[in-house]
Amino acid sequence: MKGGNFLRVRVAIDVSKPLCRGRRVDFDDDNEGWVSLMYERLPNLCYWCGHLTHDDKDCALWLRSKGTLSSNDQQFGPWLRANQFNQSRKTVVEVQDYNKPNSRPMKNMV
Repeated sequence: MKGGNFLRVRVAIDVSKPLCRGRRVDFDDDNEGWVSLMYERLPNLCYWCGHLTHDDKDCALWLRSKGTLSSNDQQFGPWLRANQFNQSRKTVVEVQDYNKPNSRPMKNMV
């Protein structure tokens, strides 16, 4: 559901642990669902172990495998990276007397 309804929150995370990919949530009607998490402004992200302290080629899992792991073995991926949310900031400028009728007619400017 990329780009659909979302909730944006700012959190502090422990960078010594892997990123959380999502959470199971319980609803009032005894149903449960899955909420996938995405992150803005990720620096390095290892797709093998989910840590932010190194990238794929420096991962202990990758190095121990001696290059035998395939991309199908990755538990993390680019789908964790959210596009940076640019909230359009609207600036309101009020012009004094804008809605008042002109005291003198405007000249044709054509």
